[in-house]
Amino acid sequence: MSADRPKCAKLLFGRFQPPHAGHFDMIEQAAAPGCATFVFVSPRTSRDDATRGAFADEDRYPFTAATRVGMMTAGLKARLGEDMGGIRIITDEPTAQRAALRVQQDTGLAPEDIELVYGEDRDEAFTRNFRDPGATALERGLGLRAVPRPPAAFSGTETRRRLAERMLLSGVGRTDILPAIRGDEYLDAALPEDEAARMLAVRDYADNIAYLGARRPYGAYSPLALGRSRGQGKRKTRGKRKTRGKRKPEGKRKTRGKRKPEGKPRGKRKPRGKTKRGQRKKMLR
Repeated sequence: MSADRPKCAKLLFGRFQPPHAGHFDMIEQAAAPGCATFVFVSPRTSRDDATRGAFADEDRYPFTAATRVGMMTAGLKARLGEDMGGIRIITDEPTAQRAALRVQQDTGLAPEDIELVYGEDRDEAFTRNFRDPGATALERGLGLRAVPRPPAAFSGTETRRRLAERMLLSGVGRTDILPAIRGDEYLDAALPEDEAARMLAVRDYADNIAYLGARRPYGAYSPLALGRSRGQGKRKTRGKRKTRGKRKPEGKRKTRGKRKPEGKPRGKRKPRGKTKRGQRKKMLR
């Protein structure tokens, strides 16, 4: 083993939509002395031609790879210094499998010396893909580690929701939105402290909000929602509906008494034409 060759490697995978404090905590915990650490930023986004058919109407992948790399770099530099603790970011590979192959080629390590680290919500998918009999020898040999999520952990979904709410209330893409982000305790703690990184997220998210708003005219990011948020703030909710009081419990249903037994059945009706009246009707026809 050469002096520069690491003894192991950690490859962290995530959507990072957007990168937040929970991701940075996981990266710091996964890093180990003597091991090379790589972060794979998935290039998938809602606005890519390849994935637009599947995620066109969703808000799960709004940030581009360039925006996420910029935010990830700013967050790691703030925590670990200008060299980011030697962490390398991979974003030019299409899948986690290809990123693992890239790590093996760069480090020269055996598959069992490379560990793939991810959130516990993806444990089932990664176990199925990397332990499948049809997987490659590299994929089956990788170590898999699912990091449990703390109860009070940050969430990418909640971060996007709060950021979109602040942008809709303040004006999408405005440069003076930073005070509104700082005023939200959750957002201020979740996003990187670097203001340039925050504005990078705001500008990128503004494009996706405009896209979703135009695609779904009555959705959460529509011009109607934007105008309502600017003009009236929160929509007033109606008060509780008044009731007429408690309904009286129904008592036993009154009956009209026992039905009288029917009398003797009537006899057979006499055929027409036998009586005088019948003969008369017959004559008039």
